[in-house]
Amino acid sequence: VVRNVPNLWKLDADRIAQHRKMLRDKLCANPNDFIVSYHGAIVPGRGIEVMLQAVSKIEDIYALILGNGAENYNRELKKLVESLGLESRVLFLPAVSIDSLSDYITAVDISFVLINAISKSYYLSLPNKIFESIQALTPVIASDFPEIGRITQQYGIGVTVNPDSIDEIKKAMISMKTDADFYALLKQNLAKAKMELCWEVEKKILKDAFIRLI
Repeated sequence: VVRNVPNLWKLDADRIAQHRKMLRDKLCANPNDFIVSYHGAIVPGRGIEVMLQAVSKIEDIYALILGNGAENYNRELKKLVESLGLESRVLFLPAVSIDSLSDYITAVDISFVLINAISKSYYLSLPNKIFESIQALTPVIASDFPEIGRITQQYGIGVTVNPDSIDEIKKAMISMKTDADFYALLKQNLAKAKMELCWEVEKKILKDAFIRLI
């Protein structure tokens, strides 16, 4: 198996600070408020609705939704945001280039990888966004599914939850926000994980397979 993982990201502290300030300014968030995010295709089955419902339960947490999707579904999400009273705490931004993606994922506090089990493919998936979050050194709240959950737990980079449970997601967010030692540990684990879960390491599997064919 050769996984589709990104190259090792070199992070720039100044760029991270600039984008973090930009997001906070757009959301009118305070320095101690947490920003959580979903990035990727804006389509059903990615846990966006449950994320928004969980965010609505905690006053000092803001959300970024980064990506493109069908106009009808985007309208549904924005109606949900309105019904939850989250208009001032949720920022929708269009998809950005892969070269710019790290600027946004590094600027948030938590990355959501809440795939729903709407199909066997989704249940067994290992989406790019978990590896991108690792390269960004951003802790994840992830579905407790075979592959997503295994990576999250093996490397200790976040909290696994039932993706349909608003209560579990809420507790995970509160745990990361209020327990500074736990959050710092996740960051330390991410620093180790990013050195292993990158294309520079993964491509060796492909290279060795080609060598065996010679």
